[in-house]
Amino acid sequence: VESQSYVALNENSACMWTRGTLTKTWVGFVFFYTKKAPHKITSIGVDRGITPPPDKRLTPAPDEKNLKKRTRDYLHALKGTPFFSGNVLIARNGKILLHQGTGWADAEKKQHIRRDTRFYIASVSKIFVATAILQLYDRGLLQPGDPLSKFIPAYPRHIADQVTVHHLLTHTSGIELDEIPEFNAAEPHNIQEMVELQIRYIPQVKELSEYTLPGEYNYTNEGYALLARIVEVCSGMDYWTYVKRHIFEPCGMKNTVPVHLNQQPGNTAVGYSNRRPADGAYPTAGQTAIHIAQNSFAHPAGGVFSTTGDLWAFSERLFSGKLLSARSFELMTQSQVPVFENSSYGYGLRIDKSTAGTVWGHGGDKVGFNSRLDYYPESGYTVIVLCNKDQVAKNLADFVQELLYRS
Repeated sequence: VESQSYVALNENSACMWTRGTLTKTWVGFVFFYTKKAPHKITSIGVDRGITPPPDKRLTPAPDEKNLKKRTRDYLHALKGTPFFSGNVLIARNGKILLHQGTGWADAEKKQHIRRDTRFYIASVSKIFVATAILQLYDRGLLQPGDPLSKFIPAYPRHIADQVTVHHLLTHTSGIELDEIPEFNAAEPHNIQEMVELQIRYIPQVKELSEYTLPGEYNYTNEGYALLARIVEVCSGMDYWTYVKRHIFEPCGMKNTVPVHLNQQPGNTAVGYSNRRPADGAYPTAGQTAIHIAQNSFAHPAGGVFSTTGDLWAFSERLFSGKLLSARSFELMTQSQVPVFENSSYGYGLRIDKSTAGTVWGHGGDKVGFNSRLDYYPESGYTVIVLCNKDQVAKNLADFVQELLYRS
């Protein structure tokens, strides 16, 4: 790591940040201690991706040419290292400035990553769900304030009468079943079965069996499965059929498919991870190849393969207002609920205040894959990074963010 570092202190924690020599990623060592003397240390952690203070940041790129060169040089420096494998696309106001990748799509078969290589994009897929819901709102088929019980009468009424479409879109419903192993291990064949599984296991979660609407942000995939089912109920068609007809095809997204419909596995990246897929633990220093099961039914909250080019085509239409009405687009990009300092959530979008201005977008993470889609409305930049390694999309997207213009 570089010697460049800084320390942040408050009444019960201290953090020393240092920057990686090659990756330029900020890593922090955090110490938590009691407020009163003798200030015993209660825990120690490691954090990453912090926004450094102004005097510690990289010198911003003065123009597009410099931004392109420095990002390309950065990719070249990471080539052949464990710190990046994937594709990056940087565009501005409808013009692609850089579209480049490096690494193995499949190391065993010696297949290099290409511009059209498909990656598992994980939670970036949530933007598609929110777009579909807002399209139906534009057609007058639903309202953000409609209760869940209006669309799924079989859902437990003590929950469904309180939870609205708005709560599902903003992750404020509190419907989350991650602690139930049987629920996580189930393999539903369609979205209706996903909902039925929720209904079956809700009695095993105390907070849900004795439900009170929390109204606070609590990230959940279950809420987005319910939204996809609402799309089916309102549109009269299978969710994935709806998304293909009303989002993928209008945007020209020919390489974007749910995992169970992927007919080109040879052009799909294999994931690589130091984590154990079952529990996310780090058992060894070696990397494990992660193959996404092609026969498993795609979860709407994350089960999509796509390319950097396709996601750029989607973002161009979405952020230029061609997929939604002005009313719906404003709802999507408004700060609906706080997440943490300088960060909030809209409808299917993360909304951040960054060193480069406002950012609309989403990230995605699954063992062996990492993705990021960022749009900067004030400057017109789009940054898309898709990777088949853990966490490295975030690192590269944050590097580019530091280079972008700042006031």
